[in-house]
Amino acid sequence: MQLQNLIMHLERTLRHSLQHFVTRLGFSLEPIPSSILLKEIVGRFTDDKGRDHIALKNYRNRVWRQSRAKTNPFAINKKALRNAVKRYAPLGLKQKKMLLDYLQTQNITVTNKDILEIGCYSGAFASAIANDCSHVTAIDSTQLIVGSNDKKLIEQTQNYLDEIRGEMWRYFNQPHCSTTIPETSLIYHDCRVQDLSRERKWDIIVSFDVFEHILDADGFLNKCKTFLKKNGLLITFYHPFFCETGAHFDRTSIPWGHCALKTEELDRYYEEFESTEAKIAKKSIRVACNRLTRRGFKDLATRNKFDIIENCPIKMRSMEGIPQGYVSMAQEIYPDISMYDFLAEYCLVVLRPQQSRVS
Repeated sequence: MQLQNLIMHLERTLRHSLQHFVTRLGFSLEPIPSSILLKEIVGRFTDDKGRDHIALKNYRNRVWRQSRAKTNPFAINKKALRNAVKRYAPLGLKQKKMLLDYLQTQNITVTNKDILEIGCYSGAFASAIANDCSHVTAIDSTQLIVGSNDKKLIEQTQNYLDEIRGEMWRYFNQPHCSTTIPETSLIYHDCRVQDLSRERKWDIIVSFDVFEHILDADGFLNKCKTFLKKNGLLITFYHPFFCETGAHFDRTSIPWGHCALKTEELDRYYEEFESTEAKIAKKSIRVACNRLTRRGFKDLATRNKFDIIENCPIKMRSMEGIPQGYVSMAQEIYPDISMYDFLAEYCLVVLRPQQSRVS
């Protein structure tokens, strides 16, 4: 098992290095679907129509390594803080680059702009962008992060995030500066977007890996609209539900099984194949991610009076590895799904509130 994990780690490292190399040359390298790399069958699941679905050994862990088990990773010590900075700081820089690269195509700079980040977690992006713009407000809900009302765990998590955010501020500014973040540059709020004061408005509202978790998408867009200045932009980078990694830790050992199986069938799958986590999984699959298709996102924006400025994939998968007939099976459950939804692994959507027209 250790040897197998080492081989998988070396393979991912080599592929990541190759991806970085070809990207610098101006090309893109499609990731090889795990359903192609893995061959060993561990079982077959029969859906309600009698169709068999093949489950692959190690597939779920390869695609999404996190467990559903409720663990407490929020220990505060020097090693944990160093590891957190090492993990999240490069991500913050990557997110900053993605945002600035897009804005550059629209001839927009963040200079003198007020930015609201929704779902800031470690504060890596907020700290990375703070010195480039006028001011950043970064929000996240500790209760939503923890996923429970456990007061002790919420407090411990909040303390952990405070420490991480302070370290992020120091990392992106000066190694010897204080970890106390000046409110003139960046301020954090432990809240949801609906808890913000309507008196404050921002030029840009941005989120990374958040929108796929918004269940009340209509309510979310309506709230964001009230917080945007005139001609302000709502920019979201997100993982759609229907891509290979879309269901996060609620995905199955069946490639794209979360798309081709109904919720009730997934319940039965969890009982048969993941019995130790079935109780958590059956709840999580209903509340962890929304199931917006690209067409559904367009309808959502139109319904809430937003103009779609951009709706495009940043990362696409190849068609290899999608089990035969799975798109048709998914269309039985989600009529407006398309091949695009299966292949678009990471997307950029930019919305602007429609301006009222005076006759």
